[in-house]
Amino acid sequence: MYYPQTKEEIRWNLSLESEFTAPRPAGYTFVIDVLDNEARLALYHMKQNYSQSTTLDIQPPGDMLEQALRVQGISPDKDGLYPINKEVRSWIENTLF
Repeated sequence: MYYPQTKEEIRWNLSLESEFTAPRPAGYTFVIDVLDNEARLALYHMKQNYSQSTTLDIQPPGDMLEQALRVQGISPDKDGLYPINKEVRSWIENTLF
């Protein structure tokens, strides 16, 4: 679940590819969580030895997440955690904050 007090702890530029190769910052980021061919916006919570992805109750409209995946060359049927794009970030900032 998203809590407004986490706004200052959002790591907008976190690289998921390097998350486990270097010391990880504590905080939050938003990710596209694909599971069973369904893309969902999730809040990704990180601590030094802990991470958790929690899908949000409020989701972006239409195929915004699938389009964000396609632009990055990611198949929407491949399970995993993926970065958001500028359009999804804008939706988050206008809707959740």
